[in-house]
Amino acid sequence: MMKYDKKIGRAIKLLSDLFKNHTFIDFIKTIKTAIFRNDLIYVFAIDTDALIQNGSGNSLHGIDAEHGVVIKKGDINELNDFCNRTGENAWEFKCYKYDGVKDFFIARDANTIRCITWIYRKDDFNRFLIMGEEDALLQYGLTLPQYRGQRLLPAVLQAIAKYLKNQGCKKVYGLIECRNDASIKSTTRAGFVKVGQMRLIKIFGIQISRKLDVSKIS
Repeated sequence: MMKYDKKIGRAIKLLSDLFKNHTFIDFIKTIKTAIFRNDLIYVFAIDTDALIQNGSGNSLHGIDAEHGVVIKKGDINELNDFCNRTGENAWEFKCYKYDGVKDFFIARDANTIRCITWIYRKDDFNRFLIMGEEDALLQYGLTLPQYRGQRLLPAVLQAIAKYLKNQGCKKVYGLIECRNDASIKSTTRAGFVKVGQMRLIKIFGIQISRKLDVSKIS
């Protein structure tokens, strides 16, 4: 019963924010796409033990470091300050409200958070994977439209993998909808490889697809 309470609570918070921060037409469009879903999701992973051998790490190659862009672990207060100051209302900036997660990484300059990705561990609420103590899932990455094409996401993913390796994590996962070619390209550029796939199925907004146990694909 508790897992369903979490799902309902998450949905209410998300719908409330969407309603407050979007036009009525955009809100209805979002609701329509969320009610029925049958999406093929690719599962990607990187083995943190291989980070040094395969050259993955916190690389700023292709990032505008000369103009103060840094890749760093974010802070909730820092995130809220940015959203309040700029009026940015993308729901990917509010996963701590919906899922109770606290850890995320960002690419930012002095004024703008350009890219964000959240870290989910075994005991964090997620709808997709059953994980072990040494696993992590990276979800809800977003690069603001005006900063896309700067290879921010690969750098953020590499930084997170390096951070998680130091935290004792052995395997880091990512999930990408099969038609999202840009995210697939960015994720593979960061050193992740496709290890499986799953279906996300919703009927009248209720997820009926089961979680994927990563121990069966690792």
